[in-house]
Parts: sequence; C-alpha cells; structure tokens
Amino acid sequence: MSFPFNAIDPSAAGQAAFAEWVPATRRARGALRYRCPTTGSYVLLTDPAALAGLSAAHAPVRCATCGETHHLTVDDSLPSIVRPQTTA
Repeated sequence: MSFPFNAIDPSAAGQAAFAEWVPATRRARGALRYRCPTTGSYVLLTDPAALAGLSAAHAPVRCATCGETHHLTVDDSLPSIVRPQTTA
C-alpha cells in the first residue's frame, strides 16, 4: 500500500517534519540547557514534568522559542556550568 503524498495539504507539510536531535547539557538542580537549532537561542528546561519525560527513550520536547519539536540528547562531553549552592 502506498501513501498518496499528493493528498497532504501544503499547509500541513511543515508539521510533518522530523524532530531534530539537539545536544543538551546538565545544569544545577537537574535542569537541562540546549540551543534551539531554528532560532539559535539558548533554552533552559526546568519544568519537572518535562524533565521526567526525558527519561523515556525518544521523548520529544516542544521548544519554547520556536514551537518546533526537538529531541534532546544529554551530551556529558560538553562543559556545563554548575554553580555551588550557597547558604545565607
């Protein structure tokens, strides 16, 4: 069975694009930081529900800057900035 690609409305074609794999670095308190490949902006992911979902294989993340779906891969070889906790 072949899929009739000419039956897809052109306005929906952009929504069918594959999600991009984006390297992320670990931050303090379990946060992840990645650079959006579309806008070039850095995004800090701190939402506990979204971070918990990343433990599953191939968990997509909706980018806050561009609205596209990215798959984050934690790259531990990249330098990360983890500031020590200070008590006041």
